[in-house]
Amino acid sequence: MRLLVNLVVIATTVAIAFARPQLERQESFEILSNGCPVNWDIHHLLPHESDCRLFYYCVRGEKVLRECSPGTHFDLEQVCDWPENVGCQLAGGEDDSLEYEGRRSRYRWRWR
Repeated sequence: MRLLVNLVVIATTVAIAFARPQLERQESFEILSNGCPVNWDIHHLLPHESDCRLFYYCVRGEKVLRECSPGTHFDLEQVCDWPENVGCQLAGGEDDSLEYEGRRSRYRWRWR
């Protein structure tokens, strides 16, 4: 019986260790004035200024316009997903901004 309890404790500990989100190790990086990383080896996507279906792919420090698959919106988690999961809307007002409020998080992106 004691062996069974020890195995359950070990299995639970291992499961918890592997279940932690990997986002904790998110590293910061230096960016150019256009939002692209200075280091070209870093893969980074940026939301479009006014269209939830569009995004930019950074190639050698330059933004290249891309479009999500039909029926999907760009998420600031850098994937295209169903609109109800992304929650992207034009915020309105004078400051050209998009708001993202989805199931995972809430963001506000501004262009100056």
